[in-house]
Amino acid sequence: MKAAVKQVLSHFLKPAAANHALPGGAKLRKLLSMALVTVVTAVLFGCATPPLNTNEVSVQLTPEQILSEPDEAKGTVIWGGVIVSSTNLVDRTQFEVLAYPLDSRQRPLTHRKSLGRFLLQSPDYIETQNYSPGRELTAIGTLQGVTKGEIGEASYVYPTVTINDVHLWHPDNSHEKPRFIFGIGLNIGG
Repeated sequence: MKAAVKQVLSHFLKPAAANHALPGGAKLRKLLSMALVTVVTAVLFGCATPPLNTNEVSVQLTPEQILSEPDEAKGTVIWGGVIVSSTNLVDRTQFEVLAYPLDSRQRPLTHRKSLGRFLLQSPDYIETQNYSPGRELTAIGTLQGVTKGEIGEASYVYPTVTINDVHLWHPDNSHEKPRFIFGIGLNIGG
């Protein structure tokens, strides 16, 4: 693979004199070089590493499946979704999360059908202002069974997970944008 990439790069990056037989050879070489850099950059950004290590995940169940088979609520899962509420209680911090399937980078696919709700709990204090309603998160945690609760006035049974690791997604996807800018301009005033 490396040899093939080297061969392609060496062909496109030859000195301009080597391309004199082609009309506009230098321009073509420059255009192809820019296209190659664009493709390589796109491939590198497309191969981003997911934020959480899934080695400890032992159960491939969704919150919906836990509701239909509560006795199966054992093991470690990776679930994600949108925070509905976050509360600091006397002995823990608790998040109510509307679950969604995850993409290959472990980000919730909020345009897809939800998978129900679950409670995500931590024995530690977590600043709920940072984990406010509407924010997306992905968590790896240990299933703790189910907890009876309410949504409005309706009874609801929540699959409950204790946090092992959690990733809070940036609301504006700023972490996914390139950290460099090409351009010509004048910056006045810092």
